[in-house]
Amino acid sequence: MDLTKMAQRFLRELHSEPSRNTLITLREFLEKLETKGDPEPTEVRLIEEITRFFECANALESHIKSYTKDEVLLGSKLATLYENNSFDGSGKLKG
Repeated sequence: MDLTKMAQRFLRELHSEPSRNTLITLREFLEKLETKGDPEPTEVRLIEEITRFFECANALESHIKSYTKDEVLLGSKLATLYENNSFDGSGKLKG
């Protein structure tokens, strides 16, 4: 499997329902920790790490989206054309 397709698969899986549910639960956990009065040191560390996780995950997603877009633009346009389209029987590519 080429790297672009693998990166695209990762993005699809990241936005799948199980992944979204996990991230929603983690965000709810973070919100509860942030609104708790007088947090313990371990809770403060959790807040910091979960916040850092979301920041890094967002940056990673952005970079992967950019990578997949750049790879498609820089790759063989003819190969991309044949991979993403099919013939309609008239000799013209569907688009």
